[in-house]
This record gives sequence, C-alpha cells and structure tokens, in this order.
Amino acid sequence: MDEKQTAAELAADLVPDDASVFIAGGSTLALVARHLRRREGLTIITNNIPAAAALFDRDGMELHLVGGLARTTSGSITGERAVEFIERFKVDIALIGTSGIDADGTLLEYDQSIVSTTAAMIARCRRRVLVADSSKFDGGGIARGIHIREFNDFVTNRAPPSAAARILAESDVRIHFPGDIKGQAR
Repeated sequence: MDEKQTAAELAADLVPDDASVFIAGGSTLALVARHLRRREGLTIITNNIPAAAALFDRDGMELHLVGGLARTTSGSITGERAVEFIERFKVDIALIGTSGIDADGTLLEYDQSIVSTTAAMIARCRRRVLVADSSKFDGGGIARGIHIREFNDFVTNRAPPSAAARILAESDVRIHFPGDIKGQAR
C-alpha cells in the first residue's frame, strides 16, 4: 500500500489546476483521485468507481462517470457503452494504471474489457501518464494492451529495473519516482 500511495501522490503532482483528466480504473488511480481533491477547476472523466466516490462531493470540480458494465474485481466500468462515452471527450491528461508490465513493455490486464476502455482514453488525450507501483514489473495479467512507449510519463514508487528503464529511455518516456523529482527521460 505504501508503494501505491507514493506513486499516487507523485502522479497527482503532475496534474495542474483547471485541467481535464481521464482517470482509468484501478486501486492506485483511486488513490490519485484522493490527492486530486486539492486541485481546483478540474474536469474529471472516469470509469473508476472508487475514484468517483473520492471526488463526487468536491466543489469546484466537474465529474463525469462513465456508464457501462461494472467490474467488481477492478472497480472499473467497461464495455461498449463505456468506450462510446469516453470517445465523446478530448482531455489534457489521461492517468492510466495496469495490472502488470510484460518484459517487452506491453501493459497487461486480467480482463480484456479494461484494455479497450484504456485504449479509448489514450487515443483521446494530449498527455498520457502511466501510474504503476514497482510490483507491476512482475508482469501480472493475461490480456495484452497498450505498449509503454505510448506514454509521455511513467510514475512509480522507485527506479524501474534496468530492462524497463531501457525500454522507457528508448521510448523517450519521462520517469518520475521519489528522489527523482525532475522526471527526466533516461
């Protein structure tokens, strides 16, 4: 939990006031939502039920909850209706999580329907931020999704393993972790 909390706080620091933001499903991103309560003027579009619960009563924010099929294992709303709803927006930042990161840099999920909602968010934003604690480098998940090179920023709780750091550097993805507040591409 400490690892997720660290990554969540760093990710929230990347979101300026008055931004429009997609928040994808997952427990780490629900923690990011709690930290976003300190921001002003945000427009949030999310399929993350716990994130929406953390933000719904925050004055000064506009919250859009994606409709579709509720997945109890991830706390996410997925499916065709979710993708259609997401496709109505173009936002500043997409905050995306993952169940795991494969050795080749492909994000992994346990549920294929999560991949389609994440892909819809990635296609409709200006800046893509992957938020994943260090446990995700063990590659949990079975459904292959987006490659890590599709992101502008990667936020985690510690420096990534050398193989992952190499893929991130080759893809010009900025890495953010405690003690490395500059978020420089490696």
